[in-house]
Amino acid sequence: MAKRAGAHHVFDPMESNVVSECQKLTGGSDVGVAVSFECAGKQKALDQALGALRTGGTCVNVAIWE
Repeated sequence: MAKRAGAHHVFDPMESNVVSECQKLTGGSDVGVAVSFECAGKQKALDQALGALRTGGTCVNVAIWE
């Protein structure tokens, strides 16, 4: 759904290290993405969505948590 809505990169946190992938895309370990979306409702996904952010970035949590 994210790709159909225009997302450039989509990562499955259960299959890849989202933080490392975002660092590769943004130029290194001291940089991150401006916005991340957590859609899985899993703690691991939220942790990685937050860890992938640059300082001052925004995490949008759209998952339904029990």
